[in-house]
Amino acid sequence: MRRTNHVGRRYGRLKVVSRTRRGLNQSSSYYVRAECTCGTTKRYKLCHLVTGHTQSCGKCEWATNQRRLAGSQAPLKHGHTRGNRRSPEYICWVNLRQRVTNANLPDFKYWGGRGITVCKRWTGKEGFANFLADMKVRGNGLSIHRKNSNKNYMPSNCVWADAKTQANEKRHVH
Repeated sequence: MRRTNHVGRRYGRLKVVSRTRRGLNQSSSYYVRAECTCGTTKRYKLCHLVTGHTQSCGKCEWATNQRRLAGSQAPLKHGHTRGNRRSPEYICWVNLRQRVTNANLPDFKYWGGRGITVCKRWTGKEGFANFLADMKVRGNGLSIHRKNSNKNYMPSNCVWADAKTQANEKRHVH
């Protein structure tokens, strides 16, 4: 780490207020004192601030939410997790987008290969939030169902349904 003056710089919610002496074991790590936007002041390894591994004091609500969301493989911004795991709704949303876009999936021919798509509202940066607002929370034993199997994934064509309902409305059943 170059010896530059980091006093006054902001890293996430932390603002460096002063440099402190090296670590207790006299390692090559440099430490700084930084103040979080919640008012807490603590000593941090400078390299953790610069790399983004530490972005808050850990006591404020924001930090708690970020740590909780980081339990999954990638940080989730939608805040819809259950016990540090992706929710069934999120998994469903990811899977339905894969079915229509990933030609490497064996069953792609039944969705994307037939021209089925996902509406623009359910894609992009706010896609999952919009999906969740439209579909609400999934009930036990339910999965996503397109009322008309020849139409796209969109709010007006999708509902949560049980396996029996879905089996009765397959394309080959008239």
